[in-house]
Amino acid sequence: MLNDYFLAKKLRRLREQINNETTCRYTNLKPSKPSKPSKPSKPSKPSKPSKPSKPA
Repeated sequence: MLNDYFLAKKLRRLREQINNETTCRYTNLKPSKPSKPSKPSKPSKPSKPSKPSKPA
């Protein structure tokens, strides 16, 4: 019971850290070069699908 609680706490903290890092990166990237629409820093669609799902 206690172990699960601590695990969840750790996971939540890790997730928050990752979220903060990604948001910081995005906020730092976006205003730096807004006048270049030809090459997006992050494509919305993945160019290569990772492992196609099995057909039902």
